[in-house]
Amino acid sequence: LRVGALVLTFRNNAFIVPSDQQYTVLDGGLNTDTLTFSNNCYILGSSLKVVNGYNDGSTTADRTLSQWQALGKDANSFTTLDINTDSDYRPQAGSPLINFGVNIGPLEDYTGTVFTVRNDIGAYEYAVPVVPSTELVYVSFARESGRFAPP
Repeated sequence: LRVGALVLTFRNNAFIVPSDQQYTVLDGGLNTDTLTFSNNCYILGSSLKVVNGYNDGSTTADRTLSQWQALGKDANSFTTLDINTDSDYRPQAGSPLINFGVNIGPLEDYTGTVFTVRNDIGAYEYAVPVVPSTELVYVSFARESGRFAPP
């Protein structure tokens, strides 16, 4: 039972449906709802539908991503079969999830790590592996006229 218009923001999400299942992100939406969908990645299983029973003001129908985008929804979103993540869905180098989301500001990812930029799709922000260097760099400065300057 609906009491009023739905207000929903759905962005930077990886929506993964097993290949033998049929699920959608939204069921029964109306054109009078405030729906902000963008920068999402979909692996849609067997149905290939993003929304179920959406009423655009003239028809009620299930919608594929391209049909949903034709209604002005879900800009910059895509479907794929491979998101290149580990078993916990953390993006790996080369994943299409990396830097494809909207920057939602400095926030924690699912691990609790705070990132100043959160623009990856999914629960985890990709962190470039840091390779420690064994090379030491020496910098020397000479005092010249009361200030330090390179020699």
